Amino acid sequence: MMTNYSAVALRYVHDVATGEFVNIGVVVFAPQERYLHARFASNIQRITRLFPGADVSHIRRVLNYLEQRFESLSHDVDGGLPFYPEIKIAEVVTRVLPRDDSSLQWSEEFAGLTPSLEQSLEQLYQRMVNRYTQPIHARSKKENEVASIFLNGLGSLADKLVSKKISNELSSHTFHHAWKNGRWNCYEPVSFDLADSTSMKEKAVRIVGNGLTLADTESHKVYFLLGAPSADHDPEAYRRACSILDKYPTDHELIDEANVEAFAQQVAREIAAHEREI
Repeated sequence: MMTNYSAVALRYVHDVATGEFVNIGVVVFAPQERYLHARFASNIQRITRLFPGADVSHIRRVLNYLEQRFESLSHDVDGGLPFYPEIKIAEVVTRVLPRDDSSLQWSEEFAGLTPSLEQSLEQLYQRMVNRYTQPIHARSKKENEVASIFLNGLGSLADKLVSKKISNELSSHTFHHAWKNGRWNCYEPVSFDLADSTSMKEKAVRIVGNGLTLADTESHKVYFLLGAPSADHDPEAYRRACSILDKYPTDHELIDEANVEAFAQQVAREIAAHEREI
């Protein structure tokens, strides 16, 4: 017998602006079977290998709280307390941990069909959570490392850059390095030095998706300053991630890490020329 279920992942979002995240939990819900179970990462310390700035103590406290709350809810749902089968998983999980702009966020709901809910919970946990908490050999390269290469290349003219918020009624995004010469030129560092090829792809997809919500805004061009993955990563995965990012819906250009310094010097000349004109 096959059973319909819905599920969400719990994410640690290291940088809301860039969208870098790692899954640290999963919840599976099948109201017709009175099934609600969650499983969360047990080895949070390893997340710091991906994101050295992660607040491990805070994450562990929240996960301990979530484990207790979902264990209690699981008993309530399974034990015959009043329950409404039409309730959605998003409503259930946000009662426990409301959606906000904190570092712990629920993913969008997704659904499946399974002969075993316990088996599906285990499979989802292994695929979405456990593989990200295995030891890795190199930490993720931070965006600010790429930004530093760019800013150093600008020299004293880096002071001419400002933060620029691009927004419409749907969304907004702040570019922290921008200057205007007829239109806004926005320089966005993006690191693809991530755990695996899936993470690279997902990050590129998120950036393109964010761009879609900002397509109808004031004129601007985005220069993506790319942080390449370390040598032990699959170069083909990096190429695919760049191909996805190149579908960004507004005017843009991809600048590989090896070319960032030379590009910065070119930008410095353009800024200097613009300053002389005004």
